[in-house]
Amino acid sequence: MLSGFLGMAGGVLLFGVMLLTGMEPVVAIPVHAAVQIMSNGTRVFALRQHVHWHRARIFVVASLPFPALGLWIAGGLSAEAIKVSIGAMILLMFLGPRRSLAELPERWAFGIAGVLSGTLGVVVGAFGPLLSLFFLRPDWGRHAIISTQAVVQTWGHLQKLIAFAIVGLYDARYRGALFADLWLVVPMALVTILGTYVGRYLLGRLSEKQFRVIYLGVLVLLAVRLLLAPLLD
Repeated sequence: MLSGFLGMAGGVLLFGVMLLTGMEPVVAIPVHAAVQIMSNGTRVFALRQHVHWHRARIFVVASLPFPALGLWIAGGLSAEAIKVSIGAMILLMFLGPRRSLAELPERWAFGIAGVLSGTLGVVVGAFGPLLSLFFLRPDWGRHAIISTQAVVQTWGHLQKLIAFAIVGLYDARYRGALFADLWLVVPMALVTILGTYVGRYLLGRLSEKQFRVIYLGVLVLLAVRLLLAPLLD
């Protein structure tokens, strides 16, 4: 529901709950990715007429080789360190003289977003908050923001599953992660479909100004939550 009318926050909330239940990150990341593919894919279908497909293609092409780099980084850094870094980056971008990376030219904005998503998506699992900075473009309406972000996030989660599958060919820990707790995916995915359409209903009742205020407010709260990850996770 949160993702349906804000384009973010739902995945972070879901991933946090999965970790709080005791699920290991190496298991939580692929299970979370599978559920989020359904969540984001449903959002794409519901708002498909608003998607900026050309911008999404730039993101997809830019992200292609970088999950391999992300897996290498994951071997040397803790998830908490990455979360704190992302939270600090969001706040700096929001509070600085140029509040949003969305002010960059579109090719640069979506190219950089693709590189970051491909690299860090396999490290921290839920990457929506930082990605959201690239989408609050002044010339885009709220439906275009949410639908286009849903397209690229669907691709990002698919990349994670592919990366885990490839690594699982020679690493038993990752191979097991693809199948552990997969029984959770179907019921969780079905519930996300309902949430998506509730979120779309709420989106239709917001003005552009209300949407942007809520969007930025939630983004800052998520950044603070990421900064506090070492204390709360």
